[in-house]
Amino acid sequence: MNRRALAAVMTAATLLLTSGCGVLSGGLRGVDLPGGASLGDDPYRLTIEFTDVVDLVPQSLVKVDDVPVGTVSDIAVGPDWTAQVTVLVNGDVALPPDVQARVRTTSLLGEKFVELLAPTDAASGRIVDGATIPLLRTSAPPRSRRCWARCRCCSTAAGWPRSGRSRPS
Repeated sequence: MNRRALAAVMTAATLLLTSGCGVLSGGLRGVDLPGGASLGDDPYRLTIEFTDVVDLVPQSLVKVDDVPVGTVSDIAVGPDWTAQVTVLVNGDVALPPDVQARVRTTSLLGEKFVELLAPTDAASGRIVDGATIPLLRTSAPPRSRRCWARCRCCSTAAGWPRSGRSRPS
């Protein structure tokens, strides 16, 4: 094989390999990840309003009682600058109409997920497909920077010295 043919084959292979992500609709964002929640045959869609979603991304898990039951399908900015998170939930999971939602982390620096919680005095019935969980029933975790700032305030109030400084004698 001469040099021109080899260069043409290499160029074609490079273009094919690097553009492969664009062949899929929406890039790799549309590909299901292994180990995700089983959505079943008939999942239902919910929209959840949050003031802050921290580092939540599409394809993050949705959990009920620490069991994966769904996935985040989209995150958009609402008209009043709130985060509009669209989730798909397994159709076999029955949630009350007044379900609550919050963004949680697996650990201090871990991945984020949406937790759905039934209130202690949950209303009877089942949430419907396409329902919206409003801001009044959602919460987001504090950012780690805010946690460290509060720790610093507590340590200062307790009289502990800051790291790197010695106490005056």
